[in-house]
Amino acid sequence: MTSHIWAILNNRESLWVKWVYDYKLKGRSFWDIPLHSGVSWGWRKLLQLRPNIRPHIRSQIGNGMDTSIWFDSWCPSSPTIQHVTPRAIASTGFSMQNTVADLYENGEWKFPVAWYDLFPVLISLPSLHLQDRSDSLLWRDHLDRDMNYSSTNVWDTIRHKGNVVTWVNLVWFPQCIPRHAFHLWLVMRKKLKTQDRMKYWDAGSETNLRLMCCSFCQRGLDSHSHLFFECEFSSLVWNEVKSLADLQHLPNQWEAIVSWMIAQQQQNTAQIIIAKLVLAAVSYFVWQERNNRLFSTKKRSAMALVEVIKYTVRLKLLSMRFKNTNRVQHLLEKWKLPRRLTFDNG
Repeated sequence: MTSHIWAILNNRESLWVKWVYDYKLKGRSFWDIPLHSGVSWGWRKLLQLRPNIRPHIRSQIGNGMDTSIWFDSWCPSSPTIQHVTPRAIASTGFSMQNTVADLYENGEWKFPVAWYDLFPVLISLPSLHLQDRSDSLLWRDHLDRDMNYSSTNVWDTIRHKGNVVTWVNLVWFPQCIPRHAFHLWLVMRKKLKTQDRMKYWDAGSETNLRLMCCSFCQRGLDSHSHLFFECEFSSLVWNEVKSLADLQHLPNQWEAIVSWMIAQQQQNTAQIIIAKLVLAAVSYFVWQERNNRLFSTKKRSAMALVEVIKYTVRLKLLSMRFKNTNRVQHLLEKWKLPRRLTFDNG
């Protein structure tokens, strides 16, 4: 939507932009168009975006002929329509369509002298050096840096930014399996709909949460910590696969596992990549098996689940290449992978 606005402000050569200028703007500034009821959905969305993006669109003055003196942002005090009333503009003989070039001549502004008392902000308007080139628009990011327009820059500027989490590279890394990574993201944020969280919800009279229990061991409510991997079933699965990533030294406690993995997550070694793949795969398939047992009659044994995890991770490893080191050879042998997956260090 911002790209459409950018096309309008730049008067891009297109049939749609010409139609907007003829039938929507009709000689007025895009920033000055009122939002009436009954307008089309698309046009309404464009107009509603103006407060969000207006602080980030700046006009770089060239000859001053394409920049509105009243409505565009071209200096720290602009847009000047915030300070000068339309009545004053009309009574002085100026027009709402005036450009910067219209009111600047021979290094001086053409404002009436009385305006400097009525609108003191005009005193701070800068002196300009008009040049023989067209005005241009720049995108200003949240750090007040001017840059060329791109969808990437716009999104990075206007999106909501949360605090950087310590586990980001544990969940999202180039070799991750996307569906596993998304699930692990939910686990890290403790957003899975486990029974310990559901008991605080209004489940209705037909649901007796006191009868709910872990679908694996039938001992108490399942929770993030119980499922990963304090439950006897999931603990057995974890114990069977963690040695394949040289993680046999880690306990069956989620917080301890994650703490160790976070400390190692920046490393790009084969062992750490495999460890992250294994952790995500185990949590994904344990959760999948938990849901199968709750909502269907399907059941798999712990060893069957281990085989699915090994098969899935092995397929991912077959698409990767590793440096030819003794440690890598050791890991490849554990996963029964061919030597051709390695390449010389040089």
